[in-house]
Amino acid sequence: MNWKTNLATLCVGLTILTSSSLGQAPPAKKFPATVANINGEQISGAELESIIKQMGPSPVQVPENTRKQIARDAMAMLIDDLLMQQFIRQNTAAIPEQAVDQKMAELAAELKKQGKTIQSLCTETQQTEAQLKRTMRLKLQWGNYAAAKIKDENVHNYYLHNKDFFDGTMVGVSLIIMRIPPGMSPSETAKLKAKMQDIRNQLLMSKMDFASAAKAYSQDASGPMGGNLGLIPRKYALEEPLASAAFKLAPGQISDVIETEMGIHLIRVNERKDGKLSDFTKIKDDVRDFCSEEFFQDTLTRQRKTARIEVFLP
Repeated sequence: MNWKTNLATLCVGLTILTSSSLGQAPPAKKFPATVANINGEQISGAELESIIKQMGPSPVQVPENTRKQIARDAMAMLIDDLLMQQFIRQNTAAIPEQAVDQKMAELAAELKKQGKTIQSLCTETQQTEAQLKRTMRLKLQWGNYAAAKIKDENVHNYYLHNKDFFDGTMVGVSLIIMRIPPGMSPSETAKLKAKMQDIRNQLLMSKMDFASAAKAYSQDASGPMGGNLGLIPRKYALEEPLASAAFKLAPGQISDVIETEMGIHLIRVNERKDGKLSDFTKIKDDVRDFCSEEFFQDTLTRQRKTARIEVFLP
């Protein structure tokens, strides 16, 4: 999640959910009353339906497996949202009501410039004003927590580690992904990984090209286009393990099989465009913002690994 996002774009919970991140069609079936249990807290089917409804109706008939994948992706976002809510409640100090009210007033002022109101935003994002205020409170709590943890040395080291990003260097990549749904067993995951390794071996032996493999096997929206994602920056376009691998490859090279929480991946680098050298002293504040955002993601990853997660989707 991007904490640099304008206040007026706040959506449901801590995670900003958009149709581009979930797909274009809602599932046809209703969900059970409870779709997940996270450390003893429930996520309701109504919450999941509400998130998916924000995408709007599909203009075409969508296959059942696509509808299920959309639901899984939305479910993963709701789980992440609740995990971070739990972490913030347990590890941060309370925020004075006056500070929350001030931020809500700032949000109202920004919305007014766009001809909107707090109420219209709540209607648009299908939440109550109380829920929006809760989101604002959690955002402030996280900001205070991150500010206390991230020192100047951390910021400079982050800059050095991500210099390609701040210089504006880009790489053109193609992707194959086989997704790991919540609750998949280790043995099933191992089978997926072995299948992807076999695909990689065939690619290296030129038994198929990457685009054909992506069309045949990838479960990403880019699959029908041969997995081509175009040019991407070092940060935020892909999960960190994928981006890190991509920027270490030369054009034409294919990565090893990469496992993340979202799936099993192969990356191919098609081209590289070097950027312009950046000056840390001129962009230090921006670097700190990005460092804070990554700290959020790292915290979320740790929460996922230790959480008790039960998912009740078919």
